[in-house]
Amino acid sequence: TTIQGYITFLLAEKAGDINPTQKECLKISDDTADHLNHLIEELLDLSRIESGEFKVHLESVDTKELIEKAMFALQLCAHEKGVSLENCVPKELPTVEADKERILQVITNILENAIKFNRKEGTVSVTASPKPEGKIVFCISDTGIGMPQDQLDKIFDKFYQIDSSGKRKYGGCGLGLAISKSIIELHRGKIWIESNVGEGSKFFFEIPVFNNKTTSYII
Repeated sequence: TTIQGYITFLLAEKAGDINPTQKECLKISDDTADHLNHLIEELLDLSRIESGEFKVHLESVDTKELIEKAMFALQLCAHEKGVSLENCVPKELPTVEADKERILQVITNILENAIKFNRKEGTVSVTASPKPEGKIVFCISDTGIGMPQDQLDKIFDKFYQIDSSGKRKYGGCGLGLAISKSIIELHRGKIWIESNVGEGSKFFFEIPVFNNKTTSYII
């Protein structure tokens, strides 16, 4: 926070004029600080999960609004990668019983991965459909690099990364999907993936429809 505060101070030229090269360097520093902050938040979430202090507050949540919010926040990232975002969620979708901030975290994590591992001029789409047993299934699909079948069972493991070689092309520390799995399970739901190499991936998660109760659960 202190580092980002000083970067913002310098970018606003409160300490004097800066030239274009200096401004670009400061913007890169600011982006990197944002990334580090995100990694720290993931590590803190993991610590809370493992210590049994991770909580969700369940209420009626309109997931259409959350999906729109997540897509809006990731528009620039998608544009820079040359990826199109498509929201195909039906307007009449019922509300779910969920923790708004935590489900937004799940949607954002999966969308970020779908953009990151996509191809230029690729597409990421979000769909949703109710199930007879009172749950809604969400699907976030991409047209990216896909994954081999022998890695699908590992993708939700802590610190697991698809590109685990010494010359990693993609960033991250392998916690987003593990945390997302814990969040979905805490909502009495499940999460899974379907994928093939070169054919993209489809991430699914399901959570219950709202039943007029508000409860807190601890993992």
